[in-house]
Amino acid sequence: MTAGAAVDARSWARRLLVVVGLVVYTIWDEALLSTPVVAATGWLGAWPAFVLFAILYGTGGFVISLLVVRAYARRLGGEESRLERWVEKEAADGRQTWARRLLLRSGWVGFAVASFALGPIVTTWLLYAAGRHRSRVVAVALASSAIFGVTFVAPYCGIGRLLFGG
Repeated sequence: MTAGAAVDARSWARRLLVVVGLVVYTIWDEALLSTPVVAATGWLGAWPAFVLFAILYGTGGFVISLLVVRAYARRLGGEESRLERWVEKEAADGRQTWARRLLLRSGWVGFAVASFALGPIVTTWLLYAAGRHRSRVVAVALASSAIFGVTFVAPYCGIGRLLFGG
């Protein structure tokens, strides 16, 4: 095997590892957040689980969104945070290019779709980083978090209801 072929094989192996890593991360992340919703639906019923987790995930997204924006504002002043680096990595993910474009060009419809697809943390940060709605960042984070809480939790409550009846 020549040196060029070895480099090419390592390059393909790295790409394959990245793809496998992204698939595992996406499945793990989805499973980690959806499993408690489905389980609570079986235990509490669909509506109580929906209200509980929509509020929980919405509040969590809101708080983390504001922390990320605060970290980003500090970075503009010269400081850098691990949380903000993670959000930048998530926002740069090629799978989400369509949602970023929609967010920045399609008004409220794009905002709603991006809040669901990207989540409130990345959506709020992208708008803030783009210089849009900086004076209303709390309202943006709140709206995005509410949209995400409802649109993420509702399907899993439906799955829980199908699995456990009721």
